[in-house]
Amino acid sequence: DESHSNKASSQGTPEATFVAELRRRRLVAEDGHILADLPPLVRDGVQRLSNSLCAAVERLASDLYESECHFLYELVQNAEDAHARDRPHDADEPKLSLRLGPPSPDYPYGYFVSENNEAGFTERDVTALCDISASSKRKSLPGSASKAIGCKGIGFKSVFTVSDQAHVLSRGFTFVFDVQGPLGKLGYVTPTWLDPADLRRLPDEIVRSHAAGRTVLFLPLRCAGLSSAISKEMDELEGQGRASLLFLRRL
Repeated sequence: DESHSNKASSQGTPEATFVAELRRRRLVAEDGHILADLPPLVRDGVQRLSNSLCAAVERLASDLYESECHFLYELVQNAEDAHARDRPHDADEPKLSLRLGPPSPDYPYGYFVSENNEAGFTERDVTALCDISASSKRKSLPGSASKAIGCKGIGFKSVFTVSDQAHVLSRGFTFVFDVQGPLGKLGYVTPTWLDPADLRRLPDEIVRSHAAGRTVLFLPLRCAGLSSAISKEMDELEGQGRASLLFLRRL
């Protein structure tokens, strides 16, 4: 499927070039497979190591949290921390929107959208999303007034409990972590670039939000029942809240 091949190197933007470089670091060819020009023994070793890594990530994504909806709280924390940096003093009030989209032929189980008006992703942020333990959230000095409330790079992987295709649109970055495409489970940690044609296939609201300068996470839901479970958790988040929300200072 052409929409799932890596076309980043052909786009010419710094962001696309950076994503292409991240894929090369994973020894991934443009067709999504391990580079064919490696010696057979090296190629086999890389493939085995890749399989082990991906199995570990999959296990972490499914077992680390008690609830499949925990990803909502990870997203709230990430947005809170993102608004702590790189925002001009005259910027709009920090906002985060979480919502569900209805089922459709393209998305039979519906979809989830996270949208916020943070300054946008940097190369450091994208690198952290592609790792397991790395994080772009620097530790604050003791007594600092701008402490991050999250630090584990694995936190983002919690989105894979509800979706097999995590689309990220922020600033010039447009890519997807796709475990259904040619990469398979390597898609947990390897981005695939989304070109303009790919973006046009997404729901109009996603494209409009990104065009308006917002950072958008788009998650097609992977199975029946998730939409109602997420809706219930969102109602609790908006109504009663959780103890963790007491630490929010910016959203």
